[in-house]
Amino acid sequence: MSPDLHFEEARKVSKKSPKCVLVWKKEHPSYTNFPASHETAMTQNIEECVSEKTSFKVFSLFFCDEVWEQIISFTEKYARDYNHHLFTLTVAELKRFIGILLLTGYHSLPATKLYWFKAEDKNVAIVRKCMSSNKFDSIN
Repeated sequence: MSPDLHFEEARKVSKKSPKCVLVWKKEHPSYTNFPASHETAMTQNIEECVSEKTSFKVFSLFFCDEVWEQIISFTEKYARDYNHHLFTLTVAELKRFIGILLLTGYHSLPATKLYWFKAEDKNVAIVRKCMSSNKFDSIN
């Protein structure tokens, strides 16, 4: 359910009392019907598009170059807004960062810093080789 504010009711209440009071009224959301025939056609179309592609190719359908550049643009803007004016990020670094996040979801350690340790029981050389812990922390 999605509550919806009725402004007229709120104005009436706020005229009566010195405090601003918001009045909410619960309403049931309305959904449009999606014909089952369209759903079947879409499912078949998706299967045709991705049937012989690797996982990376399917991922690339959603994360094209324009999306990577947009993420970098907003990330750098966020850094500047919070006084990190020297922060820079390349597409390659962002892809490595996302790759590390995906790996850490599969291969979990108690703390993020442990991925860069050289100890035998915590050794994740691929993470250590692709990005320094300082760069990872600056992006994170």
